[in-house]
Amino acid sequence: MYDQKQTGKIKSLQIAQAFRVGDVDRVIEVLNATFAGIPNQLWQKENEAFYHALVHLTFSLVGVFVQSEINSANGRLDAKVETEDHIYVLEFKLDQRAEAALEQIKEKAYFDAYRDSPKQKIGIGINFSTERKAVENWLSWRV
Repeated sequence: MYDQKQTGKIKSLQIAQAFRVGDVDRVIEVLNATFAGIPNQLWQKENEAFYHALVHLTFSLVGVFVQSEINSANGRLDAKVETEDHIYVLEFKLDQRAEAALEQIKEKAYFDAYRDSPKQKIGIGINFSTERKAVENWLSWRV
């Protein structure tokens, strides 16, 4: 018999494990599967903040340490995820290019505040598509 509780538990383990091992492909895959399960009627006020809130909520509910809207000397990064061995900086765009998001991480030097950390640092530029209601494209950069 299909057990919805078990499926959700597996999904949460998949995201958390993917972050722990640096598997950004899997994070995006599970995130898109989560978005795909949201009924169309709930996608009424789509903007970048709507997607950002969904990502933040998803990550926090699966036990991933996530912080949003972190101010730095050079600007405000959209989100940071931290695990025992990794620091991820995520920048979001809506109906643009993932390249623009990744360029912003580099240009604004969002990793400078974490330079003294021995953790692996990964920047992730994400572009959401309002048409597809998903992560349309993304790029990562290992600092």
